Amino acid sequence: MTSPVVQEESAATSGARVDRWRLPGAFEVLSLRNYRLFWIGTFLANLGVWMQNIALGWVVLELTNSTFFLGLQAFAASIPSLVFVLVGGVIADRYDRKGLMQATQLAAFFFALALGVLTSLGFLRIWQVILLSFLSGTAAALYAPANQAVLPDLVPAEKIAYAIAFNSAQFNVSRIIGPAVAGFVLVNLDTASCFYLNAITLLALVFMLIRIAIPAPRTGASRSSGWEQFKSGLSHFYECKEILAVTLLVGAESFFALCITSMLPVFARDVLAAGLHGLARLTGSLGLGALVGALFFLRTVRQRHKGRMVVNSLNCFYAAIFLFALSRNYYFSLLTLTVAGFFMVTANSTMTDLVQKLSRSEYRARIMGVYITASLGSVPLGSLLVGLLAEFIGVQWSVASFAVLAVASTYLVVRYLPELMSYE
Repeated sequence: MTSPVVQEESAATSGARVDRWRLPGAFEVLSLRNYRLFWIGTFLANLGVWMQNIALGWVVLELTNSTFFLGLQAFAASIPSLVFVLVGGVIADRYDRKGLMQATQLAAFFFALALGVLTSLGFLRIWQVILLSFLSGTAAALYAPANQAVLPDLVPAEKIAYAIAFNSAQFNVSRIIGPAVAGFVLVNLDTASCFYLNAITLLALVFMLIRIAIPAPRTGASRSSGWEQFKSGLSHFYECKEILAVTLLVGAESFFALCITSMLPVFARDVLAAGLHGLARLTGSLGLGALVGALFFLRTVRQRHKGRMVVNSLNCFYAAIFLFALSRNYYFSLLTLTVAGFFMVTANSTMTDLVQKLSRSEYRARIMGVYITASLGSVPLGSLLVGLLAEFIGVQWSVASFAVLAVASTYLVVRYLPELMSYE
């Protein structure tokens, strides 16, 4: 039987054609044509998604003036991850990943277009926002495992960590640029334009995917049922204590800390009195710190003691969120969000790298499905609860309380799964 490393290398060699681009060091990963096209398409799509997220948050606040509905919209957008990411992982391990990614992004295009049309006609209501957020979240949940599992098909095994870092970098550059563009469009054009621009960027990703060569999964010919493959993937997941620990940590992070993004419109308008431009800058500050964190991760790819790096980065992230939550100074808030973004991406990039490396290639999409479910599926519950709690004790104390609980959850995982701390 071929070893996982050999399988990854052969897949990367067959799926990633090297062209004449020559870039130094870690940047050589961008010389792989398939990965470069994938990276550009994903970057454009993320730009549009961030624009839409900013517009949706502001629209919900304007329509309802309620932190609960703000949390409910985030809940509707993310709750599909609790179910459909696992389904997407099984599909991505059995069938054509490229076709799955194209289909889900084309569906997301139509949902964004529907938001734009309803807004232009003046028919957009809160129930439509919730419904279309749910449908868009379903498309994203089915797309996510294939998006993660396809990396070994695009880059050699020894460069996967670099690809993860560049994916994180483009995601966070889009987190900086997208909200800034959204703020300009909302002020100078209208909300519908943000939705139309998102639809265009999603079409751009579909076009890039058409041009990429991605081999079919080797497990596609298996006679075992999807349920049997799902169970075998879970068995592999529980066998590796490091993967289990990382998944629990990312789930706690998503539940207790990442819900901060859904509350940023309230901080911008009510706590800091910074308005729409302030919201764009707050989101951009988080993205700026995250971008620096992604570049830092590039320099620590081969660093040892990755488990300790994960735990320390998470605790620093939670401390920064706690300080942001209690701040009433706009510039100090920008600073704390920048620090939070740095440690958030340092932790998340390292965790994703660990899961990729520790997963056997024939199970990778299913393992990534469980990991992404913990990562994305916890966000809606956290967003809903933090929004509900904010109705009673205020958004500042609500977010600060969640940050303290996040630190406690990290302590519990490390105590009962100490294998992660000793991982080199």
